[in-house]
Amino acid sequence: MSEIRALLLEVEQHGAKIIQSGRDRLTLRRAALVPDDLSAQVKAAKWAILRFLSGVGEPELAPTTAQEFRNHFVLWPWNLHWDLPHPARRYLKPESHGGGFWHWCSDCGRWAVHGFGVDLQHGQLGEWRCGLHRTDGKR
Repeated sequence: MSEIRALLLEVEQHGAKIIQSGRDRLTLRRAALVPDDLSAQVKAAKWAILRFLSGVGEPELAPTTAQEFRNHFVLWPWNLHWDLPHPARRYLKPESHGGGFWHWCSDCGRWAVHGFGVDLQHGQLGEWRCGLHRTDGKR
């Protein structure tokens, strides 16, 4: 287990939670429950925590489903600006959820409109890319 993941779990064991509240901000919910020394560790590891929460640096721990993304970021992937890149969304697998079929660019995490190797009738969800990262592959 990574050092950052262990730190996040320790915070949660105290009944608190760290969430990303902006591009370069963290919020410690229920901070009064966290001991001062643990709070100091969180402050010292701010940038590593931000990288971890955005899915950068530890892709093997990045969310791969909408539910995992929600558990990690407290928002569904489509509730963030869908037209802007998000590093963690690029690891999400295409899936049906809430009556919609959701697919994100595997390069940048924007909403993807170009599917490659997709055959929905046969359950092949393929790979998706946004207009900026579209390749010359077959649609």
